Amino acid sequence: MKRFKKPRDINLLWIYTILILIEVIWSINSIGKLISPKLINIVKNNIVYYDNLLVEEYVDTKELRSNLVDNLITLDKNKNEEIININIDTAKSYELMANIVKELKGKSNNYGDVDSYAKNKRGSMVLRYPIGLASSNILLNNLGYRIPLKLILNSNVLTGIKTKVTNYGLNNALIEVYLRVSFVSNVIYFNMDEALKSDYEILLASRMVMGRVPDMFNGYLEKNIENNNIKS
Repeated sequence: MKRFKKPRDINLLWIYTILILIEVIWSINSIGKLISPKLINIVKNNIVYYDNLLVEEYVDTKELRSNLVDNLITLDKNKNEEIININIDTAKSYELMANIVKELKGKSNNYGDVDSYAKNKRGSMVLRYPIGLASSNILLNNLGYRIPLKLILNSNVLTGIKTKVTNYGLNNALIEVYLRVSFVSNVIYFNMDEALKSDYEILLASRMVMGRVPDMFNGYLEKNIENNNIKS
């Protein structure tokens, strides 16, 4: 004769199922709260690392130095042959910065492996980290199932050219041309949004010229030109 479960047994089964689901959801939420800040820090540290590599490897200063001062910079002098103004060729400067940004954009689209569990996608990253990362014990960080977590990475490349002239010696001045590069990134993970900015100033060229900056300018002139930020 077939036996049927009593209503009481069915109710207990539903209660146990609901309790288990609540426990699972609570555990996932707790693990997420512990892992999220660590993930953000790991990603930010690696972004800075790869930004450094981009600047070191892909900004070809040898090519940029070639006749840079002659092509971009002219100096205005008064009747006493004193340097009173710096002129920067805007069109050539923007062309130079556009080429640099284009190169950096192409390379920054692939940050390499953010770590050994990262997979890069267009505009986002899928990180696969072990649950053990939630522990503060370093020996347990690599243990457990590797859970996939999706992060959105928005970044911009800002460029600029800085030129300065300073008195150098009795009747000489030193012209220096710097490339300014800034990487501005936002790491977005659900309701978390972390901003990160890396600034670099690279000496591209320098040259001695005849003449001096008047004392009224404290022996120093500077002029900057900035490019529009370009999304990478």
